[in-house]
Amino acid sequence: MSAPPQHNWLQFQPATLLHEDAVCRSVVGINESNERVILHELVFSDDIPSAARMRLEYEAAGLSLLSLRRMAVPLDVDFTGNAGRIVCPWIDGRTLAGCISTAELTIDQVLSIADDILDALDELHNHGHVRRVLRPGDIFIEESSGRTRAVLGGFSPLIAMQSLQDKQIAKEMACYGSPEVLGALDEDVRAAADLYSLGIILFECLTGCLPFEASSTGDLVFQHMT
Repeated sequence: MSAPPQHNWLQFQPATLLHEDAVCRSVVGINESNERVILHELVFSDDIPSAARMRLEYEAAGLSLLSLRRMAVPLDVDFTGNAGRIVCPWIDGRTLAGCISTAELTIDQVLSIADDILDALDELHNHGHVRRVLRPGDIFIEESSGRTRAVLGGFSPLIAMQSLQDKQIAKEMACYGSPEVLGALDEDVRAAADLYSLGIILFECLTGCLPFEASSTGDLVFQHMT
């Protein structure tokens, strides 16, 4: 995980489109030194609940003040009017989703990945934050000193907002989210939700499949509940 030392983020020019939906356009930004960041450009439409927007802005600002060993946090945030910009670190390496798809993980590697993610979550929770949902595509894998290491990337508050507009992201959240995160339980979302989500990912790492599978988001939520 690399964070360029400069704070003039305008020097990073959009290069590769990563994802685009009604909420956000995410691109890889590159400067003249070939350093890279991820630029999230947001537009808040009237149908986005004000509570979701406020949570995104609050958590983005809070996370940007942290420095975590095994988790990427925003490098810079800016919200003006109905638009916003979040700058996140670029992380090199394969994603856990890619490793799962090729069935190349050993039990020792899965345990090492779990250890790193638990350390990242413990540090995050000690600062009063939660991820809500973890996804294999947001976990990056690297080999260091003969050990498989993991870094938690992605930006969960943004993912949660995108799920309100994007059915595919909503279904992915339903695959890995706890009942309270999915709105099926009237409970506060706390650290336990992150452990539930990690448990599903580790199940998938070891078995090659998810514990719950269904064609619709509603059916997935029902399976989590029952």
